[in-house]
Amino acid sequence: IPGNPNSSHALGLQANQALNEARQRIMDCLGVKSGKVLIGGTASQLVDNLMLRIYSLGNYNILGSVYEHDCFNRWLDNRFVENSKKYIFKNDIVCHMTINNITGTIFPVEEIGKMCRDVEAYYIMDAVATIGHYPISDNLESFCDCLITSAHKYGGPQGTGCMWVSDRFAKFLELSDDSHEEYGLIHGTPNVSAAVAMSCAMEYAIANATNNWIEHRGLASKMLFDLEDKGIEVRLVCDESLPKAHSINALYLSNINGDALTQYLSTKSIYISSGHSACVSNAADATRVLEAFGLTKEQASQTVRISFGEDT
Repeated sequence: IPGNPNSSHALGLQANQALNEARQRIMDCLGVKSGKVLIGGTASQLVDNLMLRIYSLGNYNILGSVYEHDCFNRWLDNRFVENSKKYIFKNDIVCHMTINNITGTIFPVEEIGKMCRDVEAYYIMDAVATIGHYPISDNLESFCDCLITSAHKYGGPQGTGCMWVSDRFAKFLELSDDSHEEYGLIHGTPNVSAAVAMSCAMEYAIANATNNWIEHRGLASKMLFDLEDKGIEVRLVCDESLPKAHSINALYLSNINGDALTQYLSTKSIYISSGHSACVSNAADATRVLEAFGLTKEQASQTVRISFGEDT
């Protein structure tokens, strides 16, 4: 789709129609009837656009858990370990992921979102590790104000993502009612082809989320059994009180350096990750999330992340 969707000529109008149809498909995937879908770069870039707008509006308190991805963590004024109303007040901005990108732990986001609604705060959901790995709540509009994803995490194009914003949060953000320039939040020419591809990828991923969860549970169980059967001391890092997405697994391997193992296995065309986000730029923060799950720095350095997907 070569036309600029911000232009008023025939190709521009055609491109704008395709872009808005992609927005509607994404809304249908999320099961929402209201709000706005904004198309942009990766989740990290979308978060930056969003937070800069919030900062431009006033001195609002931005909260999040100790488990958040770095794209959110760098914007947080305060971090909490437990989910409690005592931390949240009116007009606070609360960021909390659905599924942890290191351990696969699934957090009670509906409960968190409803706590925010009770005190008239706003809840932003990091759904980057969720689409295609675990079903999205069919009650999203009742507790969530903003949901952010990155397309490449569910088979869409690299460098593209989307953000759904509730009507109440759109009003708070002072978004335009005109979809041009992403309702006034993201300036420039959107990539319409990437947006269409992203919406199709999301449809496929969400339709297969339950089957993927079941299949990956079997793969994760077999992986742990095979490692233990070969005498390898292994521990699955997670919060045992919460459910888990089995497509994402953090394994603590005692006395085995995670970075060294990752590099060695890559020479065998086996691709895993160290026990931290690939987006971490500060080495001092590399073990932050695993420490929040109860590991020491040394144990975190001996942890790897193994992910399952259609291509892995």
